[in-house]
Amino acid sequence: MFWLRRCKRGRRIVARPIRRTALVRSVLACALILYVLVRVHPAELMRAVRGGQPFRLLSLVGLAAISFLLQMLKWRMVLRFAWPDASTMEALSSLAAGLSLGIATPARVGELGRAWFLPGRDVAVATGLVLLDRTYALGTVLALGYLGALSLNLEPAARGWWPVVGLALVGALLAPRALRKLGRWLARRFLQLRGLEEAAGLLGFWQALRLVGANLACTLFLAFEFTVGVRSFSAVHWIPGLWAGLATLAAKAAIPLSIGDIGVRETAAVLLYHKAGAAPAGALSGALCLYVLNVALPALLGLRWVSRRRAAVSPEKLPVAQEVE
Repeated sequence: MFWLRRCKRGRRIVARPIRRTALVRSVLACALILYVLVRVHPAELMRAVRGGQPFRLLSLVGLAAISFLLQMLKWRMVLRFAWPDASTMEALSSLAAGLSLGIATPARVGELGRAWFLPGRDVAVATGLVLLDRTYALGTVLALGYLGALSLNLEPAARGWWPVVGLALVGALLAPRALRKLGRWLARRFLQLRGLEEAAGLLGFWQALRLVGANLACTLFLAFEFTVGVRSFSAVHWIPGLWAGLATLAAKAAIPLSIGDIGVRETAAVLLYHKAGAAPAGALSGALCLYVLNVALPALLGLRWVSRRRAAVSPEKLPVAQEVE
């Protein structure tokens, strides 16, 4: 938060709680990692890794590439709401750089840094577009994860399906108006967030519908990829595995506890894929495999653009958001 540098009183009041919150999150993330290590003995994990199926692991590399491509195309679509001439390379560089920043920050808030890797674009509008993209992605993951959690339960889950889907769709289509009001309220207080109102103003009914469809495709494909990853190391039933994948993704999105983006995903995979018939060691192996392919490798790719940005822009040149009286 750059505005804290301009406000000594705000820095004293807010910076310390933020540091304490980050410390608490780190401690809780360590506790989750320790729980997984207790639940899955390292020897069992090594046996599961050695027993991995080479063909499925090879196919997992291709699935990870397709998953990243889907995310990049979705982000390019969002960029073109504001700039129809936005190129594929712009979407690729900003998405990869955002992943690099996100892996090093709690709850992946660093992904907001995508806006800094769009040369010649309005940073405020780009930040608003990132917030818009993340809002729709979070809503989609939580809605589908809710269905997954219901389906893994012992009681019939079909009763809760259509109300959730209907409410999520209506909320997504009405979100632009609510986001415009939220952005207007925030813009009066923080200039850095004025872009949310401008970005939401670009989103009409059909754009919102396209964004919902793109997020559904990305989330469902990621759950499929997750299930293939777990099945590479342990026997898993397909349909329960897909529901477990959706519920795992929702847990990861809803609980911002991780160190280097490791913690919640792995713990949830061990607990939820067990209901789909997977061994804990196999579920953990699949989760770690997806972490490497979907998070770590794209983040390493993004370091190329992060290093260029750091070389081109000194910290003194970064704009500072000021509080509006």
